[in-house]
Amino acid sequence: MKNSILFIIPNLIGGGAQKVVANLSHYLINYYDVHILSLLPCEEKYDYSGKIHFIENKRQQSFFPIRIINRATQILKIKRLKRKLKVKCTISFLPEADRTNAYSSIGERIIFSIRNNLLADNKLNGVDKKRYSFAVKKCYRIVSITDGIRIQIINKLQLESDKVITIYNPYLPYTTKNTAMNNDRPFIVTMGRLEHQKGQWHLIRAFKYLLEKTNSNVDLVILGKGSLEGYLNSLIDDLNLKERVKLLGFSMDALDIISSSKCFVFPSLYEGLGNSLIEVMGLGVPIISSDCDFGPREILSPESNSEFRVIDKIDYESKCGILVPVCDGTHYTSFDPITKEEILLSNAINTLLENNALRQKIIHNESIRIKDFSLESIGQKWRSLIDEE
Repeated sequence: MKNSILFIIPNLIGGGAQKVVANLSHYLINYYDVHILSLLPCEEKYDYSGKIHFIENKRQQSFFPIRIINRATQILKIKRLKRKLKVKCTISFLPEADRTNAYSSIGERIIFSIRNNLLADNKLNGVDKKRYSFAVKKCYRIVSITDGIRIQIINKLQLESDKVITIYNPYLPYTTKNTAMNNDRPFIVTMGRLEHQKGQWHLIRAFKYLLEKTNSNVDLVILGKGSLEGYLNSLIDDLNLKERVKLLGFSMDALDIISSSKCFVFPSLYEGLGNSLIEVMGLGVPIISSDCDFGPREILSPESNSEFRVIDKIDYESKCGILVPVCDGTHYTSFDPITKEEILLSNAINTLLENNALRQKIIHNESIRIKDFSLESIGQKWRSLIDEE
């Protein structure tokens, strides 16, 4: 008879954590009875293996005593579910689910998974830090998705080093539909939420510089939706780039579009891991990325020091992509002078477009590196953690 494991996540709406849970469930169902608990009733975006449960905390009640009662009721229901399922291990993703997991403990093995850059997102400060530190005492291990975040967690929460381990997100191979994007010119592409963290305006400015300084005949495609869409559209208009830069929003065919691009550019200011880098690597598309905290260097240059950051130059030594300095994050206008980091980003794009030998080297190394993120490889690490004595 299989042991039962339970994943706890805030919701099933979609996102990086939910996608990882879905992928892991497909592997772990072969070894455990898998159950997934969502703290918000909703329709699942991804396909999960195992049984899905919903136990909601009715937060719409604003009266404080009612909120306390609702929270206590939710915790008691989760305790009952854990006992009914006889769970061996409960794994939670994201801080809200982690606290819920700890408070509902019935003595099973509890594992937290921290997905984000805590300092950049201003997470776990003040009261939140105290609550989370209390919850951490109940957990067996914390899983980080990069070594950089692992070190940050240890320092931020003042934990013993063996309390926190690194397990990367798993990658599932994607079969492209061979539906090339209808575009008159070759194109480079980026993908991500249109938010400050992703830094797309720096790429737009670097692209304008590329067109001014070279004979490059490429377009720029930006995939994603977000609060900065208006700002990015205005910048594109002001730089007279409407014919060369395309904001396509969210697309179900995003990976198909990326697979037909000349290169993928990742101008993030900071990351938790950078899942899209792994997905793009699996497509065999060469990558240019900012050398930000955390993830890109670990993914693209695994043999280098993960704490090193390139400054004032382009790192062409990275085996699986080109790393460039992080831009400064200022929301510039079309009238502001180009920055040195944006110039370096532009130069890196031009080099990759012109140097076919470099492109082929990166693509070859990507095909080797992507095996480290296979569902089999990552799933075995989770099994070892769940079962270790």
